[in-house]
Amino acid sequence: MQTSSQLLVIGVIATAVSACASDSRAFTAAATGEVITDMKARATGGGGSFDGSVDNVADLDDLMTSAWGVDWLGSHRGHSPIERVLERFLGISHDRMHYYMEQRELNLAGVCQELGLDPGKLVESLTNSFAPYVDEAVVKGIIPASDATAWIGKVREQFQRRVYWQG
Repeated sequence: MQTSSQLLVIGVIATAVSACASDSRAFTAAATGEVITDMKARATGGGGSFDGSVDNVADLDDLMTSAWGVDWLGSHRGHSPIERVLERFLGISHDRMHYYMEQRELNLAGVCQELGLDPGKLVESLTNSFAPYVDEAVVKGIIPASDATAWIGKVREQFQRRVYWQG
């Protein structure tokens, strides 16, 4: 005979399994679908050469590479530099994102669509998360303020490619 504690544990496990197996939208409880404007991405790791600091124009070029990701990882492209932004925007864990990308063969735009989110807002959120590095280049006198908009445009282009990349 099972005790009430054992039944409680079984009930909790069954509820968790049921939630996982039902609708993919169950994993988006934290996602609002709104553009994130208050988060700075780590921008380092994932196979890129950006070290997290802008000390010269070459660092901005490395930032562009980080935004695009590493090609040998296919549609995954190395999430480490932008992982926190992705998790916050999508409202799912990194592991769940891998499920969508590896098991379901979706790119980031496909993940957004699966979760009922606008991929364009993900591009803007990612772009916003790299903007502080461009601002850093302006503050340090590496680029003039008049060039910042063009650099942000380059970041946006790289994230646009990344989000919609078919690998």
